[in-house]
Amino acid sequence: MFSTFAIITVAFITACFLEALFIGRKRMVNATSESSNDDLKKALHGDVITFLLHYGFIASLAPLIIYAIKESANFELMLVIAAFSGMVLAIIDKILFKDHRTNVQTLIVERKNEEYSKYAEHESGIMEWGKSFYPILIIVICLRGFMFEPFQIPSGSMLPTLRIGDFLVVNKFTYGLRLPVVGTEIVDFNDPEKGDVIVFKKYRDTYEGQEPRSNGYETWIKRIIASPGDTFKIDYASRLIYVNGEQLGKSLISENIEYDVQVGNGRDPIGLYQEDINGMSHAIYNHFNKVTLDGRAVFKSGITYEVPEGKYFVMGDNRDGSEDGRFINFIDEDNIVGKASYVWMHLEKLKPSFSRNGSIK
Repeated sequence: MFSTFAIITVAFITACFLEALFIGRKRMVNATSESSNDDLKKALHGDVITFLLHYGFIASLAPLIIYAIKESANFELMLVIAAFSGMVLAIIDKILFKDHRTNVQTLIVERKNEEYSKYAEHESGIMEWGKSFYPILIIVICLRGFMFEPFQIPSGSMLPTLRIGDFLVVNKFTYGLRLPVVGTEIVDFNDPEKGDVIVFKKYRDTYEGQEPRSNGYETWIKRIIASPGDTFKIDYASRLIYVNGEQLGKSLISENIEYDVQVGNGRDPIGLYQEDINGMSHAIYNHFNKVTLDGRAVFKSGITYEVPEGKYFVMGDNRDGSEDGRFINFIDEDNIVGKASYVWMHLEKLKPSFSRNGSIK
C-alpha cells in the first residue's frame, strides 16, 4: 500500500516537471511584447492542467504521509529524497527557466496593468515550492538526523513510566553522531548505560497471513537492563532479575491498583513497584494473577546468560505486558536510535495535554 501511494506521488511530481519543461518553458520562450496579458499570465503560472497537476501532487502527499506514519516508514530517507529533488529543481530552474521567466515578468510590469502585475511577483507552483522548501528540509534533516527525533508511545509496554499517547524527544547525540538514513556512526560520545530508556530499530517479523509492511523495521522503546559483558538471570515465578549476580532492588509501592485502562488487564490486580538499577530508580508494573511468561521466552528462568559485545538486553517497565528482550533476544548497538529524554506532550482522544511533561527517568 505504501509503495502505491509513493508511486502516485512520484507520478504527479514527474508530470508537473514534464509539463513545466516542455509546455511551460515553451510558453515563456514564445512570450513577446505582442503577447496578450492572458498569454503572459499562462507563461508564468500555466493553465487549468498545470493547476490540476500541482494540486493533485499536494493531494497525493496526504495519504502518503499518513500511511508513512502508520507504518513507521523511513522518514529520514523520504526527507533526503525530497531535499535532493528540490535542489535538482532549483538547478534546473536556474539553467532553463530563470532568464525566460524574468523576461516575461518584465513584459508584464512594463504594461502597468494592476490586474496582471501581481502575477509577476512570484513564480509558479512546483518550481517555487522546490526552491523554497529544500533549504528548510536540509535543516530538518540535520536536526532530525544528528540531534533530536520525535517519537510517540504506541503501546502500554513501558507503563507506568510512559503511557500510550505520550510524545517524546529522542536525544540522538547522547551516544554519538550517526549519518542520516544509513546510520553509520561517525563520532562516538558515550555508551548506553543500564537504566537508560532507549529507542531502537527492531527487524519486523512477518507472520503468515500478515500484510507486508513498508520496510523491514519497527521502532521500539525499552529500558536497558544489562550491557555488553554483563550477566543476568530472570526468575519468572518471583519476577526478580539478577544482574552480575546481584538482585535489582525492588520495593512495593502499592498492591491495590485494580485497573489501568492502558494495561487492558480488566480487573486483574497489578502491583506498582520501585526498581533500582545503576543508581537510578523508576516505577514498574507486575500483574499478580498473570501467567508467567517463561514458556515462550528466549531466556529461560533461573539460567544465567552473558550479554555479548555490541549487544544489550532490554525490558519494558510493564513487566508482564511487554514484548521485549526476553522474547526478541539481544538488540544490536548499531540499531539504537537514541535516548528517550523528555515527554513534551500527551495526546488522548485527540485532546492534547501537557500535564505529563518532564524528563524521563
